[in-house]
Amino acid sequence: MACGGHLIFVGEDGDATVLHAPMYVMEFPDERDLARREDVLRAFNRRRGFPVSQNVDEQLESYRATPKPYHLSTREHLFDAANRYWIATGRDQYEWSYLDVYENTEYLGSVQVRDRLRSFDLLGSTLVVLIDRQVGADDVDGISDRTLDWYYIADLPFDR
Repeated sequence: MACGGHLIFVGEDGDATVLHAPMYVMEFPDERDLARREDVLRAFNRRRGFPVSQNVDEQLESYRATPKPYHLSTREHLFDAANRYWIATGRDQYEWSYLDVYENTEYLGSVQVRDRLRSFDLLGSTLVVLIDRQVGADDVDGISDRTLDWYYIADLPFDR
């Protein structure tokens, strides 16, 4: 479990260890997050028959001023074959994404991958990452492309 920059590890006996995530940094929504939230708010207003712009600016300002939540969903963490715990963090997802790796409650290191991570899996010595690719100047539709990136991870310094 995760809350406010802390991880809570619960053992089989029910004992809990609370650890401040070493790489946690409080972050606020970036322009991409704001654009996505604005689209959701405007679509909600349209569906409800409200004026499309009703309260959108106020809600966006509130969203902009609120730190991103630090929580985990099922697609953001897993255990690998060596029983290490991989957590996809929410930090700095504009150009890069990060996965923090733990063994028991010991932080082993982080892995940096390109673009915004949406989900991931480990297949032996391969990290497979579903990402939203950054929109480039040559992207005619202006919409992020989703794609899979593959990383060979057997040579990572914490891989034993």
